[in-house]
Amino acid sequence: MTNRKRRGPRRPAGRSSTVLRLLPTPVPVTLPISVFAEFEPVGNEASPVTWEGAAQGMASFGNSVLEALLDARNRLEAELVVGSVFAVFEEHVPVDVDEAQRLMLTADMVKHLIQACEQVPDPITRGFLTIAGQLGPALTRVVATEAAERMAGVTLPNWAEPVAWTLERSWRAVYKFDGAAAIGMVFGGGPRQHLIVLRTDQRSLDGGICDVTVTDAGPAREIRAALESDPSIRVRDLNQAGLLEELRMALGLAPELSRAGVPSEALANLYLVHARARGLAEALGEGEVELFGDVVMGMVLVNEAGGERVLE
Repeated sequence: MTNRKRRGPRRPAGRSSTVLRLLPTPVPVTLPISVFAEFEPVGNEASPVTWEGAAQGMASFGNSVLEALLDARNRLEAELVVGSVFAVFEEHVPVDVDEAQRLMLTADMVKHLIQACEQVPDPITRGFLTIAGQLGPALTRVVATEAAERMAGVTLPNWAEPVAWTLERSWRAVYKFDGAAAIGMVFGGGPRQHLIVLRTDQRSLDGGICDVTVTDAGPAREIRAALESDPSIRVRDLNQAGLLEELRMALGLAPELSRAGVPSEALANLYLVHARARGLAEALGEGEVELFGDVVMGMVLVNEAGGERVLE
């Protein structure tokens, strides 16, 4: 277990609020208890990790997620909060596990949070479950969607209402000297336009995504103009179909977000890109956009007799 700094979910800029409290729920024994060391309640860090402490720690973290959602002013801010849950959980996975184990452990922790939220029917928990049904790997999206449907009688917060995001503009830039590439895309349709920039490293054999940023769309025009004025950069515009093709290719490769210097928010933003790509595919009548992590987890089987996960 690495000694990482304790941190909570991404929090929008807004007022602080009180929120309902999740109840500590038993942590699945399929998860190694060491994963929960940094979720132990503050003040217990020096003590050995216990299953009771792990349950309390996870409930405390879940409460911080719900508190952050109370500050969300729109769907995008709520999406960034929910997406950050995956980044936080991945940071707590032991570093000595392989890719499949890392993904499955993260998914199991998210499923545990989903189950804890379902036990406390409330607009905030239903909002979390609704957005979690759209962000993340397929395994957790299905669980969250089913839980949200069982909470259908609870009012849905405004920030969790569906938004028909529309692609305003997109482009692909290739840096001639080092082969690095970036895809920029501006989405509107909600109360706030946003710019997503996805970067890939073409020098790598896989060419996977190495960074993803999400910002206000205000400077998008200036960024695009600056790229065009640089003779070392080759830029071309993309229509919806062209962007979808680029995103399919990038999302289907192993991401390289574990490199030193890449902010942890990049993982949360990666799931946001996947959600936007799936929205594009649906609008164009195209098939599902496959995420690399879903391919890996699809290879993982549960050995019912021994209760161990193995690669197919």
